[in-house]
Amino acid sequence: MFPVRGRIIRTEKNNLVMRPADGYITYNVYCPCGYRGSSKVRLINPPSDAFVLEYTVYSSPAGNLGVSHGCLVSMRVGILKYEWSRSGRLYGAQPAGVTILYPDGREEDVPVKDVESIQDLKDALR
Repeated sequence: MFPVRGRIIRTEKNNLVMRPADGYITYNVYCPCGYRGSSKVRLINPPSDAFVLEYTVYSSPAGNLGVSHGCLVSMRVGILKYEWSRSGRLYGAQPAGVTILYPDGREEDVPVKDVESIQDLKDALR
């Protein structure tokens, strides 16, 4: 369903609404956590006029089984790069990485070996 051609705006009554808009796109940036862990998402190249709405997903009512984080990013049409990390029992999944989102819906995961190489990769992508 995402990305969506549209823009998130705040109405006069302080409600959030997504409306169709030429030249704008909305991405859903989400990283699931591991079992009894947490996750973090950080945008690498958000435009200055981007609307970012962060959200949290609890795997259980109190969050004991894990807490995942994500955000909706409404911006002018273009690519979006973000880094993510997660903890907990991962069962072989990567603990961290960098992902590139394209307007046509493609996702490209950039392979990362360790935490130090994430910083090198971020510097190279800028």
